[in-house]
Order: sequence, then structure tokens, then C-alpha cells
Amino acid sequence: EIFVYSPRVEGIHLRFGKVARGGLRWSDRPQDFRTEILGLVKAQQVKNAVIVPVGAKGGFVPKRLPPPSDREAWLAEGTEAYRIFVRSLLELTDNLDGDVVVPPDLTVRHDGDDPYLVVAADKGTATFSDVANAISAEKHHWLGDAFASGGSQGYDHKKMGITARGAWEAVKRHFRELGTDIQTMPFTVVGVGDMSGDVFGNGMLLSPA
Repeated sequence: EIFVYSPRVEGIHLRFGKVARGGLRWSDRPQDFRTEILGLVKAQQVKNAVIVPVGAKGGFVPKRLPPPSDREAWLAEGTEAYRIFVRSLLELTDNLDGDVVVPPDLTVRHDGDDPYLVVAADKGTATFSDVANAISAEKHHWLGDAFASGGSQGYDHKKMGITARGAWEAVKRHFRELGTDIQTMPFTVVGVGDMSGDVFGNGMLLSPA
């Protein structure tokens, strides 16, 4: 768990293990954002069960936002809060130089080597991946522009329906083990969701059957 506190932003990043994936969200719950993020990371843990070993989630709360009526200033302050948050996460994270782990300067470590930190877009941060990757480059983080998925050098999370694609591979494998090819054989499903663009709906579009 990493907790970030500054006059402009507070934030938290929770990770259930060394290899974990999860997004950073712009929280609108200043009083209990840790409770919010803990609930989300537990859900991420379940969703990621067949993708990566464990889940992760982060969230930040800007503390000096101007009135939302000034949209440009409001977004600029939120983006700067995100920068402070991401920079703080990287300042506490080990780096890699080739195969050599490089701990952060002036830091007492009570855990082992842990250079893996990946962030993704989430609520309120869909357009922020380039910002995070610029900070990664500035700090010479070993993941470079792979630090934050998406952005100008990556894929559009929503356009590709990437979560559904990963989940669908797991569904195909499950049915393959049962001897059913769901790409060619019609089948009946009961799902939670709808066809408006969530994981269930996007998954349904991946089967010609």
C-alpha cells in the first residue's frame, strides 16, 4: 500500500502482489477514498483471476479544485494532482537498469526488490496515460511508455474493448475443455450486463455464433 499526501492531492495505491494490474481513478470521495479503492481492488482481484495473478487499484483526490464551471482550470488542476500522485508512486518504486534492481534514493526498504508497477486508465483518467508515461520517461523508469497502458503509443482501452477480449479468451478455453467450439456452435448464455459497451456486451460481439 502506498499513501500519498500533499497540500494539493491525497491518494492511495493498493496492490495485492508483485504482479498486478489496475487503473488509477480520479475519486470524488475525499472523506473515504481508501474505502472506495479497497472495494474496487477487491473486485479487480476477482476480475483478474484468469488474467494476471492479483489485482491493483489506485485513486487520488485533488484538494484545490476550482469551481467546475471553469472547466479548463478544473481539468488543469486535476491533471496536476494526477502528476503529483504518479510521480510520488514512482519515487517509492524500485527501478531496473538491465537486470540490476535500483532502489529509490534516500529510502529505507523493509521489503524485497519490487520494480513492477503498471497503471492503467480508470474513471476520470481515460486521457491521462500520456501524462503518466511522460513522468515514467522523465524518471527513466524501466517500463518507459508501457508504464501506463493506452495513450498515443498504446491502444484505446474502450475502442478495443480490451477487458472483454481477455475475458473472452478465458471463456473460449473453458468451453474448449468441455468440447464445445463457441466460435462456430450456437449456444445460450445468461450474463450480467447489457449491450451498451460493458464487458458482457463487448464479449458477446466477439462470437460469430
